[in-house]
Amino acid sequence: MKADPLRVIEAAYADAPSDRAWLAHITEAVLPLLDDGLGLFTSLITTKPGKRPSLDAVVSGGGLEDAEPRQRTILSEMPAPVLAEAFGKNRISTLTEFFGKPIGGDVSPLSEQLTPYGARDSMGLVTINPSGSSCVISVPLRSPRILRPAFRDRWSRLMAHIGAGLRLRRAPDEDDEDAILDPTGAMQHAKPIAKSREARAALRCAARAIERARAKRRIAADDAVAAWRALAEGRWSLVDRFESDGRHFLIARKNPPRAGTPNLTEREACVVALAALGRTNKDIAYELGLSVGTIGTVLSRAARKLGVRTRAQLIAEWNARHSRTSRS
Repeated sequence: MKADPLRVIEAAYADAPSDRAWLAHITEAVLPLLDDGLGLFTSLITTKPGKRPSLDAVVSGGGLEDAEPRQRTILSEMPAPVLAEAFGKNRISTLTEFFGKPIGGDVSPLSEQLTPYGARDSMGLVTINPSGSSCVISVPLRSPRILRPAFRDRWSRLMAHIGAGLRLRRAPDEDDEDAILDPTGAMQHAKPIAKSREARAALRCAARAIERARAKRRIAADDAVAAWRALAEGRWSLVDRFESDGRHFLIARKNPPRAGTPNLTEREACVVALAALGRTNKDIAYELGLSVGTIGTVLSRAARKLGVRTRAQLIAEWNARHSRTSRS
């Protein structure tokens, strides 16, 4: 199967009957792009404050075996501070970068679990939602590796879609189809929330961007990925629907990173929550379908409301408030 970054995005929004089936779509799509000859595996992990991450599902690809028991061992035996750093934030890195040296020696139990594959390094790609649900792609590597900025840019975007797709899977089973558009962006149906001029324009632009991305997928893959934002106007994911007569529509489904907190608007809470999970302003802008300037403005406004001045203080205050909430 040919390497195609847009297949990762399409897999993220696949309508799969189970988490394992959904992970299988993700694994199949990422394998041609990431496999170093040793295979890889994808995992769904749930992280809750004060608790060890729990493993919900694992799917292997490329001939790699025994991934699930090895991942369970890592989650149960790694020191808690290392687990929090590795699985508690968005991360795209190799173990060489994470620990400052290749696996082996005192980097256990990771080395114990990965060296049987013939790996001298491993790459981890983690996307985590404010709810604590996360998807992790683990890739054993034949030799130590330092990742290039272009690689990180591409995969930070692709992982944003995987995170958005996971949120859709975890969303309540309700009628959340706010609009139906054709691929040109023409509105076929909309609920009142999607009928405002601003909403219609945002959805139309998002639909057209997806079609431009698909037109570019074979000749300018990174431009195509950049065009296809994870959300429109911080609120909607657009997912494909193909009718039995062959007609193709895009369905706008509510899918913001839910992260309510007192004193902040929904958008402010979403932006601060993503910043607390390690996203840069550029990453947040891509994930929410907003401009980088808007993200900066929203963070500044949230900081004023919470009585702090710097980004670090804002994140610390956010984490403290949510830690108190989780204990209450």
